[in-house]
Amino acid sequence: MHSTIDAEVAWAAFDAGTFQLRDAVPDLIAILESPPGTDARTRDYLIAAVLDALIQLRDSNFARPRLAVPSATTLERHYARWPIQVLLLMSEAAPERAIILERWLQTARGLQWYAIANLLLNEKPAPSGFANDLLNDVELRLEVDVADDGIGIGSGGGRGSGVADGFEEQPRDFPPHAVYRFESGPSANAIVLAQGPRSSYYSRRVVAEWQFFVATLLDGGPSTTDRLDYLNALVNRPHLFELRPSTAVTIAWKNERDLRMRIEAERQKIASEWQRMIASLVDGGYLRASEAAARPLPLEVEVRDQRKRPHRQLPDLTVKGRQ
Repeated sequence: MHSTIDAEVAWAAFDAGTFQLRDAVPDLIAILESPPGTDARTRDYLIAAVLDALIQLRDSNFARPRLAVPSATTLERHYARWPIQVLLLMSEAAPERAIILERWLQTARGLQWYAIANLLLNEKPAPSGFANDLLNDVELRLEVDVADDGIGIGSGGGRGSGVADGFEEQPRDFPPHAVYRFESGPSANAIVLAQGPRSSYYSRRVVAEWQFFVATLLDGGPSTTDRLDYLNALVNRPHLFELRPSTAVTIAWKNERDLRMRIEAERQKIASEWQRMIASLVDGGYLRASEAAARPLPLEVEVRDQRKRPHRQLPDLTVKGRQ
């Protein structure tokens, strides 16, 4: 571990994880805290070997006392390059990890977002800002079709995420390299990273000469449906809130006054459910009253004329933005 040759240090880390050399943990943590001043590519592979060794030692540590882990602030330095390894070790780091995880959640997308949200959801108690983070991008929509009859009601929504791979040549004389990938769901090679409404998974495999590096796609989530599911899970009562990202109703045309009244009735149903959710978050201590008061109903209303032979044009009842 104390060699001045990077490849030898990487081999020492690899052996520590392979042969469960628990006494090496303090040295491994010290390397993470102050990586040697080599070129970036060599340093990346060395840090990857150290992170993997700490994970292997942690995963097989069934005896007491528990092994030491790097501090959350130390792990944060390596998050951008090695997100999966850092999140795995962050599940042990305390006490500042919740603050750091919340900060990462605000810019995370795709599978990475679900992993962080699951770790925050499993915090006991949940961080005070987590509910606000989940509420930030909730968008609700009411779609009203005005027709000659009132047949037809529906709603919809969806999500998707993924990962991509690239190649980079491994430094000479380095040990085999452990490749970590986010996985979109359970499979033969997938391991649970953190459980939640959208449980997150990863896989690990060892390659001898080439590295596949993880690049999380920045699309595919989280959706409003995901955020609402996590809010339900936060108060620990599944299906408590009947909010949906999109609500579609068809209203039979009678006259303008009747149309306005019926649209307002539909809007009030959504507003009532929104306020019930906000009140539950306040009652549970997940949201402050001042934060709740600053949360207007994030509802857009779109009215579409589907009448076959309209006698007169519909008034503009579309509402955009938060109410």
